Amino acid sequence: MRKFYVAVLVLFGLSAQLYGSSFDDYRRSCAEGDMQGCYHLGVAYAKGNEVRKNLENAKRFLSFSCDEGVANACSALKAVVEEEKTTVSNKNEEKRSFDSDCLSGNSSSCFNLGYTYFSGKEVEQDYKLAAKYYKVGCDQNHAMSCFDLGLIYKKGQLGTRNYRKALEFERKACDLGNGDGCRSVGLIYQKKQGVRRNYAKAREYFKKSCKMNNAGGCENLYDVYAKGLGVKRNYTKTKKYAQKACNLGSANGCGTLGALYYNGWGVKKNYSEALKLFAKGCELNSAESCTNLGAYYHDGHAIRRNNKMAKKYFKKGCSLGDKRGCKWYRKMHR
Repeated sequence: MRKFYVAVLVLFGLSAQLYGSSFDDYRRSCAEGDMQGCYHLGVAYAKGNEVRKNLENAKRFLSFSCDEGVANACSALKAVVEEEKTTVSNKNEEKRSFDSDCLSGNSSSCFNLGYTYFSGKEVEQDYKLAAKYYKVGCDQNHAMSCFDLGLIYKKGQLGTRNYRKALEFERKACDLGNGDGCRSVGLIYQKKQGVRRNYAKAREYFKKSCKMNNAGGCENLYDVYAKGLGVKRNYTKTKKYAQKACNLGSANGCGTLGALYYNGWGVKKNYSEALKLFAKGCELNSAESCTNLGAYYHDGHAIRRNNKMAKKYFKKGCSLGDKRGCKWYRKMHR
C-alpha cells in the first residue's frame, strides 16, 4: 500500500511539472496523444497565455480532450463558446452603434464601418456594404471615405471598374484636402483611365498632392519633369520635387536625388552627396539605391573600395527586385 502511494505521488509530481511548464510542452504532449496536454493547450489559447488569444484554436483543442473524457476540458469548452457568443454580440452591438451614429451624421462612424467591411478584419469582407457606408461618409464630406470609395470603383471591387465614378470621388477627396485623392486623380489623367490622357491636368493634381506633403504626389511630379511628360524635361524641377519627396521619407525620392548628384543633372556633380542619398534610399528599401550603393563600394567612388560591402548591397538590391543588383551579385560570386 505504501509503495502504491509513493508511485502516485511521483506520477502527480511529473504531471505538475509538465503542465506547469511552457506552451511548447503542451503542444508537444498534445501531438503525442496526451489529452491533458490538449486541454492545457486549449486553455492557453483561450486565455492568451504565451500565445495570442484565439478562441477558434481554443475550441479545437478543448473539443479533442472533451471528446476523450477530460471533464475539465468540457467545462472550459462551454465557457469558450459562451465567451465567443458574447464577443460576437458585443461586436454586433458596436456595429449597430456605429450604424446609428453614421446615419445621425457622424462621418467618422461611417468611415469606420466602411473600413470594417472593406478590410474584412472583424467581419466577412463585403465591398458593397463598404461602398454603402463610405458613400454616406463621403456625402457628409469625410475625405477618407471619398478616397476609399473611389478606390473601390477604380479597382473594380464591385464587379467592374468604373473610372467615371472613381474620378468623381477621388476628386472630391482631393477638394476636401486629401493628398492621396489628388494623386489618384492625377494618375487617372496620366494613364488615361476612362478619360483622355491629359498631362496638364495630371501635373496640376500631382502638384496639389505634393503641396499637401504627400510623398507619392511629389514622386509623380518629379517623374513628370524627369521624363518630360507633357512638359520640357527639367532637372532643376526634378531636383526640387525629389528633394521634397526624400524629406517626406520617400525611398525613390532619395534615390532619384542621388542619381541627379551622381550624374550632375540639374546640380553640380557631387559623388559624396550622391553616396549619402543612396545610403538613405537603401535604408528606406529602394532597390536601385542599394545597387548604386554597392557600385560605390565596388568602384571606390568617394569611399574606400570594399568588396564585402559591395556584395552586401548588391544582394539587397537584388532581393528588393533590381535586376542590376542580381547581375552584379552573381558576377562577384563567380
